[in-house]
Amino acid sequence: MKYFNRAMKTVSAVAVTVMVLTGTAVYGAAAAGSNTTAMVGKKSSDYLPIKRIQPQYPKRAIDEGVSGYVILELTVAADGSVVPGSIKIIKAEPKLYFEKASMAAAKLFNYVPKIVDGNPVVVPGVRYKFSFSLKPKT
Repeated sequence: MKYFNRAMKTVSAVAVTVMVLTGTAVYGAAAAGSNTTAMVGKKSSDYLPIKRIQPQYPKRAIDEGVSGYVILELTVAADGSVVPGSIKIIKAEPKLYFEKASMAAAKLFNYVPKIVDGNPVVVPGVRYKFSFSLKPKT
């Protein structure tokens, strides 16, 4: 445990880059989970992320000094949750290091649902890129 705590100090924060391939890009305060009640009552609006979890950097990757990324795709349910079983890995580099951590984090995401004609709808094909990088040791 002592080694793991020391190793964790060398890990930079995991950067989460949103790759919006469907819908409208979301930036700024709304993406950070600010007050989104302005969406209520609108006839149509896009989905907004309100809860994003950063994946935990895998110990094996820390021990081996490995950095990389994962692109995954998921479906946002009409209630704003991630549809169970909808998360698919599109690309991972390198393979077999960051996939599990990325999927575990994505399962916990939550959104203000997309509204079409006053009704919440399912949004398939939402893609995220998780980047994992270690700080250089000084």
